Amino acid sequence: MHHLGEVVIRRQKEKLIEIVRKFVSRGQPYVIINFPSNKDPGHHASWLGLSMVLREVTGRLPVLTGSTAQSIDEIKTTPGDAPIFICGGADLGDAQAGRDDVRYRLMWKYPDRTIIQMPQTIHFANESLKEYAKRTIGRHRNFFCMTRDRQSFELAKANFDCDVEAGPDTAFGMGALKPFEADPLRVLYVMQPLGEDEVDIAKARAIVDGPLTNWINGPNSLSRMRKSSVVKSALRHGFSRTEMIAQHRQDVAARYVDYGVKILSGAQRIITNHLHGHILCL
Repeated sequence: MHHLGEVVIRRQKEKLIEIVRKFVSRGQPYVIINFPSNKDPGHHASWLGLSMVLREVTGRLPVLTGSTAQSIDEIKTTPGDAPIFICGGADLGDAQAGRDDVRYRLMWKYPDRTIIQMPQTIHFANESLKEYAKRTIGRHRNFFCMTRDRQSFELAKANFDCDVEAGPDTAFGMGALKPFEADPLRVLYVMQPLGEDEVDIAKARAIVDGPLTNWINGPNSLSRMRKSSVVKSALRHGFSRTEMIAQHRQDVAARYVDYGVKILSGAQRIITNHLHGHILCL
C-alpha cells in the first residue's frame, strides 16, 4: 500500500507532465527562465521539478537557462520553435520587480514566441501593475498562464486575455524524496522572518516550544560549479556551453533541495508557513 503522500505526489507529477506535453514533444528544444537568484530550497525545488519533467518529456536538456538580462537576450539565438518556460518564483505582480518583471520583458522582446508561465501565485501590489500586466499579456497573444491556487486562477481568468489553467507547483515534478537520517527534534518551526509574512508565532511556541529556522541561509558553496556537473554534461552531450550550464543549474537546485530536506528530516513535527516546506514534507 502506498503512503497517501506518495499518491498525491505521483498524481501531481502526472498533471505537470500532461501540461508540459501540450507545448513540447520528444527531442524538441526548449528554454527555461527564472533560475533562482537566492538560496531558498523551495524556489530551487520548483526549478528542479520543472527541469526533471521537461527532461523526461523531451529526452534532452534545455537549449538555454537563466534569468538575467543577458540570458533573455540570448534567447534570440535559440530555435524559433523552442517554447519559453518560466519557472514559478516571486509572485506575478510583485512590487519589487514591478514593470521590470522577467515575464513582461520576455513578452515585449519575443512577441512571436510561445511563453508559458508555469504554476504561480498572482498577487498585484497595486492596480497600476495589474493594468500593465493586462496590456502586456493582451498584446502578446501567445502567452499561457498557469496558476497554483484558486484565488490566482480566478484573478487571471477575470483579467488576462490568454489561456489560463490551474496546475500544481512544479516542485512536485521531483517525485517522492527520501528523508535523511537524523536524531529528530520533537518540533521544528520553519518560518519566514517576522514582518515578511506578518507571522507572529510567539503564542504557538508558548504552547509547543521548538527551535526556529528560516531555511534560506544555505552555504554559498552549494552554488559553485563542480567537476561532476561538467563530467555529466560532457559524457551525455559533449562540451556544449549551454547544456553544461543547464546541467550545473539542475545540480545546484538539487543541492539546495537536499539542504532543505536535511533540515526537515531533523524533526518529528514541522510547523511552517513555506509552501514548499509542506510539499517537501510529503
